[in-house]
Amino acid sequence: MSSFMAGAERPLRPLRRALSAAISRHLARRLLRTMERATPSPFATTPPEGFRRGIDHYSRQDLIAVLQNVLASYRRACGRYPDLARPRSYSEKVSHAKFFAPIKVPESGNKLLTGSFLPPALAGQVSVPEVVWHHDQPMLPANGQLEPGEYYLKASHGSDMVQRIRFPLEAGQREALEATCRRWLSRPFGLGQGEWWYNSFPRRLLIERSISSRIPSLSLLFYVLGGEVALITVFAKALQPGKPNRRLLLDGRFVPLAEQDPAEKRLADFQLSEPLQRRCLEVARTVAGPLHSVRVDLMVGDDGRIYLNEVTFSPSNGLPFVGRDLDLHLGQLWPGTSLWR
Repeated sequence: MSSFMAGAERPLRPLRRALSAAISRHLARRLLRTMERATPSPFATTPPEGFRRGIDHYSRQDLIAVLQNVLASYRRACGRYPDLARPRSYSEKVSHAKFFAPIKVPESGNKLLTGSFLPPALAGQVSVPEVVWHHDQPMLPANGQLEPGEYYLKASHGSDMVQRIRFPLEAGQREALEATCRRWLSRPFGLGQGEWWYNSFPRRLLIERSISSRIPSLSLLFYVLGGEVALITVFAKALQPGKPNRRLLLDGRFVPLAEQDPAEKRLADFQLSEPLQRRCLEVARTVAGPLHSVRVDLMVGDDGRIYLNEVTFSPSNGLPFVGRDLDLHLGQLWPGTSLWR
């Protein structure tokens, strides 16, 4: 673009932003009117005890603002607005569920309560990584309180708040980590994009014993839709600045897909024995038993045991992470739009 054209473009940017915001706001209001007039309307019902919905959490004014954010973010991600009144694709259904589907609280999204999603049928077979310490203040335990070794420091209430650490901590490292912990505890997570359930329980810090010597450790993310594993993502999260995440997309039989995530480096060194593959599939389906749609995040420890790492109801925050055709196919495998059966 020439300097002349660039100069002519600049005055139009605020106008385009204002127009985009006005369109998103109009669509948010229209969506609420449509859902209010639906038969049955979610606004005319109440969720079961122990459950809550986005429309119960936000005030009317905040609901419009957050819906506007979600619509605008979706359009920026894929160039079109989602249809949240009649969602068809997987990503549209996830975004719809944020506001209109009952979500179990305070368990959902709470890293200290992940174990509550383990059904009795898996007792003694699957566990969660051991939490050796948790607190509501950013003061990490003294070196003598924890055994020497590898751990993960996390916040209980959101994603991307994790660091791999080793005890004993050095003095300078402790100071830096506690400053990070203060930032984590000081901010809510997800409210502006509809992930309200991360704010339905008190924020805490936790230290989790590492179950794997691999750096970074691998997470196996099972998308279970209608009772069957429809998609698997093997994910190696980069915990160092400048290092890329690595990801591998597989079908429900652990076969790599032709379509891979173009935004992240492909994971090339994944291996898991067939018996462990079958066992992980069985565990994911069992955890997802009472749900129409859920992502079950598992890990395999150095001890060969399977661990439940997380249960996720809003993968990728409801934004498309696969192509349109696969997104629509996954949406077809999710019966209706509710999360729980």
